[in-house]
Amino acid sequence: MSAKRHLNNRNLKKYRKKRVSNTLSNDTNSFGSQKLDFSKMIFFPEDYVGLFVTFYIIVIPYIVGATFLFVTIAGTSLDNFMLLDMTKFFIVWAIGYEIVAGILLFSIFVSFLKFNKQNSKQF
Repeated sequence: MSAKRHLNNRNLKKYRKKRVSNTLSNDTNSFGSQKLDFSKMIFFPEDYVGLFVTFYIIVIPYIVGATFLFVTIAGTSLDNFMLLDMTKFFIVWAIGYEIVAGILLFSIFVSFLKFNKQNSKQF
């Protein structure tokens, strides 16, 4: 009984490896297997990559969050905007981070749809 189970497990492992290798080899032109080159999308000087990445991660969400608060909460009134407590850096940054993340996820979804549409035209 145990020898039969051992052979079944061995055959199952071979089948799984074969199936995974087949799906990987057949799906080389998928959306997820594309090569990403961030230098085409974002400005990164070669010597200061770490500095610029830190700058982008901290400053861009804060600016987006402050802009969102200015437009929605303050109603584009500078007097109302000055009444807001902008010393809560993390809260403003978190608001901006969520907005930026939503925009990026939406743009990835749109890219995925465009990629599928282009692939379906090729075949």
